[in-house]
Amino acid sequence: MCLGYHVDIYLPFSFTVDMAQAASKTQKLSRNHEFKEALGFTPEVKSKCADYNESFSFVCIICDVLVCGYCVTEKRNGHKLSQLKDTISQQKIKIEQDFLSKFNKTSGNVSKLEQSLSTFGGQVGAVVKSITEEGIKIKSMVDLYTAKRIAFIEKHAQKEKDILTKILLDNKTILCQSIRPK
Repeated sequence: MCLGYHVDIYLPFSFTVDMAQAASKTQKLSRNHEFKEALGFTPEVKSKCADYNESFSFVCIICDVLVCGYCVTEKRNGHKLSQLKDTISQQKIKIEQDFLSKFNKTSGNVSKLEQSLSTFGGQVGAVVKSITEEGIKIKSMVDLYTAKRIAFIEKHAQKEKDILTKILLDNKTILCQSIRPK
């Protein structure tokens, strides 16, 4: 997260899109606009009234257009006006506030994502640990079952061996007795 980040916004005219379009109508500019990346680009803007060749000093709030001193008395007489520099300052402040608001919201979202990622990693670790412990229990159960089966087989094998050994001895005894002269 960036702290102490400062952004200077340099805009020749900090107007909304509607105000810029209205200014282009007043200045008789082409309607075929191409938009370029703003970084390192300062657009060429007419800063003089096309009708009176005077510098713009005001913004007509009613018409959303730039006006010069002559337009104030001729075309915009009775309209509500604002000083151009005041309008620029207000728009700059609004843009900076909007930027900071969105920046702070994005920073908050990044923090939430980082926290969620950390929580997710912990949950995966807990699942892996649980699976490992369960595997150890199952392995112990299999080992115990295997040991019991082996012991059962060995016990029965010994009984069968004892029976077979007794049969063998009995048969040898009978054989020896039948071979001896009487």
